[in-house]
Amino acid sequence: MKSAPTNRLGLRVVQTGESAGGHARHRPRSTALLTIAAVLTLALAAAAVFVVSYDISHGLPIRKLAFDPEVWVANTSNWEADNPRGRMFIDLSENYLRRGMTIGETVDLLGEPEFRNRTEMDQDRVAASAFASTEFQYTLGAWSGMGSDDDWLHVNFGSDDRLTGFAWVQH
Repeated sequence: MKSAPTNRLGLRVVQTGESAGGHARHRPRSTALLTIAAVLTLALAAAAVFVVSYDISHGLPIRKLAFDPEVWVANTSNWEADNPRGRMFIDLSENYLRRGMTIGETVDLLGEPEFRNRTEMDQDRVAASAFASTEFQYTLGAWSGMGSDDDWLHVNFGSDDRLTGFAWVQH
């Protein structure tokens, strides 16, 4: 048997393609990397198809719908994912809800809220009227995530019962 060449330090020199035992070494192939890349690409493609099909089938609220007071009121307490109120939110917030609106004007526009909360500060500490507030909550459907979380329009009023702000809130 032929002995392998050694270097000046007496260590055995291994030729390219051989292992230290003199046998041909198994070289990592790019096919493993290509297989991993192909699997990841297919997984991403499948995820993209799912997202697009979910968007099309559920009509995500990004596709805005013109605010229609009759449709809004007709969908009071509609907890379904496809509640059209969610798609009306952008038009409603840009063109209808305004700071300074009274509670009466808001109810005339949106109807009675599903929930109404009134808070007042302790009169011993401060004047209650200075910090009293009211919040209305209107359901928008279940637009977030996979349609499992409820979304709401919160409308806030100050102590003078005038609109101070509103927001889309996920519960």
